[in-house]
Amino acid sequence: MFDRDTKLRKKKDLIKKFIEENLPKIDKSDDVEKAFNEFWESERSNSLKHLSEIENIPIEKFEGLISDYLYTQKLPRGQVIVDLISKDVGILKRQGIIDRIKGAIENIVDIFDW
Repeated sequence: MFDRDTKLRKKKDLIKKFIEENLPKIDKSDDVEKAFNEFWESERSNSLKHLSEIENIPIEKFEGLISDYLYTQKLPRGQVIVDLISKDVGILKRQGIIDRIKGAIENIVDIFDW
């Protein structure tokens, strides 16, 4: 099922991780949904924290970029991203950083949003 549905394909590894690491610890079937939601939020939060550290963008601003993308279905303009970076970046490196951050936004949305 995961391999046929493109939206689920990116979520596959995280769902497998939840099944393998967390499902055996859950006693009641009623607790599965709650445990899954907590796991999903924790993984999303860890992913965002990691990306914000790598890219030197405050996590709140990264969240804002993702929220805007979800609302408008448009990636942020390059200058918006450059304005968020907390360190000076040479003009030759900017486009690579912009592309990387845009890809990260799409990836997070593809993986963590239903």
